[in-house]
Parts: sequence; C-alpha cells; structure tokens
Amino acid sequence: MSDAPIHDLPAATTVAGTDVVPIDQGLVTRKATMTQVSQAVGPINVGVGIHNANAKTTPIDPDELGIVDTADGNTLKKLTWGNLKATLLAYFSALTGTWNISITGNAATSSLAAEATKLQTARNLDVTSFDGTANVTIVAPAIHAATNKATPVDADEAGIWDSVSGLLNKVTWANIKATLKTYFDGIYVALTNLAAAGGSALIGFLQAGIGAVLRTAQSKMRESVSVRDFGATGDGLTDDTAAFQAAVDYVHSLEGGTIEIPAGNYLLGSYVTIYSFIRFIGTAGYATNGTVLFGSNIIINNATSAFLCNGVQRLELHYLNFVAQGTGIGNAYVYMGQTTGFLPPYNYTSVAQFSDLKIDANLKGGFFGNFIMTIWRHCEFGFFGSPGVQFTPIYSLGDVTGNQTNANVIEHCNFVNSSGTDTVYFEAGSNLLIKSCLFQLCNSQWIIRCLGILNVSIEDCYMEACNGASTLYPILFDNDTTSTQNTAGITITGMFASLASNNTHLIRHIGNPGDMVFTGNTVYGVTGKNLVSSTRGLNKGFSLYEGNYLQGLVLTPNAYSLSGNFTPLITGTTGTNVHTYVTQSGHWERRGNIVDVEIYVRISAKDAGSGGYVQITGLSALPAIDTTILATMPEGFAGLVSFYTGVTMSAGLTQLGATIGASNVITFIESGSATLYVQLPMSGIADTTILCIALSYPTSDA
Repeated sequence: MSDAPIHDLPAATTVAGTDVVPIDQGLVTRKATMTQVSQAVGPINVGVGIHNANAKTTPIDPDELGIVDTADGNTLKKLTWGNLKATLLAYFSALTGTWNISITGNAATSSLAAEATKLQTARNLDVTSFDGTANVTIVAPAIHAATNKATPVDADEAGIWDSVSGLLNKVTWANIKATLKTYFDGIYVALTNLAAAGGSALIGFLQAGIGAVLRTAQSKMRESVSVRDFGATGDGLTDDTAAFQAAVDYVHSLEGGTIEIPAGNYLLGSYVTIYSFIRFIGTAGYATNGTVLFGSNIIINNATSAFLCNGVQRLELHYLNFVAQGTGIGNAYVYMGQTTGFLPPYNYTSVAQFSDLKIDANLKGGFFGNFIMTIWRHCEFGFFGSPGVQFTPIYSLGDVTGNQTNANVIEHCNFVNSSGTDTVYFEAGSNLLIKSCLFQLCNSQWIIRCLGILNVSIEDCYMEACNGASTLYPILFDNDTTSTQNTAGITITGMFASLASNNTHLIRHIGNPGDMVFTGNTVYGVTGKNLVSSTRGLNKGFSLYEGNYLQGLVLTPNAYSLSGNFTPLITGTTGTNVHTYVTQSGHWERRGNIVDVEIYVRISAKDAGSGGYVQITGLSALPAIDTTILATMPEGFAGLVSFYTGVTMSAGLTQLGATIGASNVITFIESGSATLYVQLPMSGIADTTILCIALSYPTSDA
C-alpha cells in the first residue's frame, strides 16, 4: 500500500465486492474487501437518509438521484437530472406523436402507421374534406398574417362560427351587407319615428329639482309658440304673412299666449289680424331703411300695416324692428286699431304694452288707433330711414261720447324725423303721461298735440331742433274736435326745450286755459319769442310758475308770484259786529293763477248787536276769483275749516263758500242739514270763538 495519504489518492470510478480498502485493526493496518466491509457494517436505510436530507427546490442538470437498475440485478445506480429530463422528453414526445396525428399523420412518416391509416380515408373537418395526406392550417394565425383588403366586393368571403351548428362556415360580403341593412333599417325606422309629427311625444323630459314630474318633450316644447313652427322662413324674400296668421290663430284658439319671433327678416305682404291676450316677443336688434341688420325684423310690404285689430286688450309687442319695403314705404303703419274708416266710434286697444321697438321713418306711422291704458316704453321712432310726406309715430283718436284715450303712458321713448301733422297725438280722454322722452329733428306741424285731454303731464323731456316749415308751436293743447271737452290740468316739469327758427313759441293753449303748472323747466331760444300763446294772451294761463329758466325772456314776477297779509273779521250780515278780538291773522300767496289763503281768528267777546249769517270779511287785498277758470278746474273751489271752537252748528261739518271779488267775503255753509247749503247763523257764534281756515281758489291773469 502506498504511503501517500488516502485523501490524495485518485477516486475509484466503480467499486466491486473484491475491491479492497485499508482498515486499522488495533495498531496494525490491514486490508479488507468491500464484501467484508459490507458484511461488517450491515444494511443501510437509504429511505431514512433521503428523508433526512436537505431539500433542493430547483435541480440542475449535474444533480444526481439514486435508482435501482432492474436489468442489472437490482443494483443501486445513480441518474443525473439531465439524463432524467432527456429520458422523459423522449417518452412524452412519443405520446405527442399520437396526439398530432391530425396534423402530421402520414402513413409514410408517422411512427403510428395504424393511426395514420385511419386518416387516409377522407374525413370532414367542419365542412372541409381532408384525406389525411394534406396538412391542416391553423386559421387564426393565418387570418392575422393575411394581407389587408381595403374595399371588399360582394363575392369576398369571411369565416364565421355558426352558433347553431357549431361549425365553421363562410359568409359573403354581399350577405353581410344585406344582413346589416335589415338591422339598420329597423333602427332607422325608430329614428324616422322621432322625426315624425309625434316624435317628440316619444321622448321623455324631467326637470331638475325635487318634486319634478316626468312628461314628454312634446308637452315641454309646446309651452312656447314660434312663427317658425308654422312655416315662417325669416329669409326676407318669402312672404311669411300666412305663417304669422296661423301662429296668431292657434294662440287665439288657446285664449291667448306668447308668440316668439326668432331673429330673422320676416316679409309681410299683407297685414296680420291679431286678437286679445297675445304677446309677441322678438330678439333685440335694429334695422335701417332698405337694410335689415340683425334681430327680429318685420319687413312691411303692403299699404296697410303689419298688425291690424278690431278692438283688443292686453296685447303686447316687444323687441321687434319694423321697416317698410315696396308698397309699404310711406303707406303702412306698424299697428292699426280699426279695420274700416277713421271716424268715431273707434275700436279701442286697451291695456296694451309696446316696448323695445325700433320703427323706421320710411313707414307712414307707428301706431294708429284708440288707445286706453296703453304703455309705450323704450321705443325708437324714426332713428333710421328717410321720412316721406308723413311719418306719425303715435296717433290716438277718441270720442268724448264713446271710447276715450284714457290713462296712457309714453316713457323713455325717442322720436326723430317725424313729418306730416303730428309726432304724438291724443284726443278725447284723460290722464296722459309723457315722461323722459326725446324729441329731436321732428318736422311735423305739432310735436305733442292734445285735444280734449284732462290731466296732461309732460315730465323730464328733451325737445330740440324741431323745425318743420309749419312747426310754429311744438306743443298744442286744444279742445277736442267736437268742442265738447277742453284740455286742462296740464303739468310741464323738468323739461329742456330749445326753440328752432320756425318756432314762434313753445306752447299754444286754446280753449279755457288757466291751470297749467310750469315748473323747473329750461327753454332756450326764446329771444324775441314767447313761451305760451293762449286765448288769455301771451305768456299767461299758469296756475303755478316757478323754478324756470327762459333764455332771452323775462316774465313779469307780479303775474305769477304775489303774496300779502290782511286782517280778517268775523261779520254778521246784519248788526254792528264790533267784537273783542284776541287774534286776527290772515295771509295769502299767489302762484300763477292759484291763490292759497290761511286765516286764524279768535274773539273773546261777541258783539250782541250782530245778526244774520256768519262771514269772514276784510279780504279786499286778495286777488278776485276767476269763475271762468274755476269752471274748468276738476277740483273746483277747495277750502275747509281746519279747526274751530265756540261754534254751534245744527248738523255736521262745515263747508266753505266764497264770493271773493265783488263782496270779498267767505261764508260758512252747514252740511248734512235737511235744507242743503244752509248758511251758519250768527247765533251759532259764541262769546269765545276760534276759527282756523285754509282755502285755495283760481284767479285771473295779471
């Protein structure tokens, strides 16, 4: 045995039973065969050893496993992980050959000839026949790898899995189109139904908010009516009269409502007959002569009007522009309030509202009729277009025996380029207010003309350059044409006016003037002219005149502003009337044609020789009553006893009567007595009496 250490010896490749190994036996080294060693050691429990070994998760090719070789007498041998994988691969490959028979099955090449022979008899795969000699192509990868075709033709085919038979079938492009057409035709029919007359009834609508209820879109959209719903085009070329009339007739059948006029140019070749309780609303914009720019524009191409009525109430027009074309130029109105003739009685228009309208000067006029409780607000008359022989913005006829022009208001309106007789005309009625309006470049004979109107108020208006050839006096107040009713109760305040070269004065007042209130006004261009011409003379007829500025004209102060004191007396119509007075205070003040009087009288002892009826005398310094003016004043003679004591009356309160003028006395009249207008007897005055009296009355011009 070599002396080299055992560790350094080369390893044995295999070990046989006869092989020997060194062993220590006592102090002597001896040899023993492997058979002897095995017998000495005894059997080894391999299973326990393997179980107690460390686990390895992922083996690698050099790793080894123990294996019993049955072909070699059940000897223990080792097998590497690499040899194990190779052996298993060969085994499973053989099995795979059986599974792939339908793909590679060929009697000449298959190791499973018997199986391949079965395929030599033709069989159908889905609807395609295979005889076993050809390879079967995988469909999905083949489709993916195929060349794209942008536009298929009818004969082209596509594979399709038949869900009924479970087989692969084909469908031509022509079949695909036919099938899809049938499908989409069904959808199109549903869409066509939505576009049909009842389509909106098929769509639901739910308003946001708690408590909202579901209804149809049709019911929601029918809350409003548009002229376009009835075929109006708004192209400025097509006659939209029939569409307008149809919309009006429909809303009239509903007993009123709103008609929308969307932005567009609507040609009216004839007038539209309108009824009560209808509101027209357009889109704000403006128009000029011959050119409509934007908004809701009504083009009137007829010789009558855009709208015609036969007596209506609660009519409204808002945000519309009106311009004439063709036969409408110089002939048509925007609105006419009667159908035939222009003689009374007129069919009235009441409680109407006209706002935010723009009316071209090439029309004959704006509004013609008999208006009651009507409002014009934010309207522009004549700013665009060239006026013809006549352009009359507002003309309201009335009849004192029938319909009257009562309670009308014009405010924040602009009037330009009027021509003919009138810009604003009202006859026979009461309570007209013209407020914050502009009158400029108006060339009509009268700018504001009122005939037989009680209570006219012109407030905060502007009037300039109104210089028509016949515009001698821009403002005229006169009797109505039947001379039945005067124009009275006139107030002009806060006005700016500039007289033009053709104006001789600002105001002409005919009839029975005398109660005009003229305050806070500024009038330029009065040099060499007059403010007022009336039947009472020049610059007269004011009941109140103060706070005015007249350029170039100074009115005599005594004519309009006087005051004074006097000593009132309690006097009986008979007897000596020498009383003992504690206080005798009297003051009067005249403003225009109105005299205000205040009296305070107190006695401590009555003259026993007084008799007859009670009078207040000592009034000779007061201006005399003008009974002519008094007859025209709606309020008449206004007076009262504000306080009294020591007076005994047979019945009720005290009225005052006055004969200031000829006899300059104030009388006391009992009211509520059996005999009307019984004067207070002197016996009704006690020794201690106090009388406080306030009264107003009209006087004549200075």
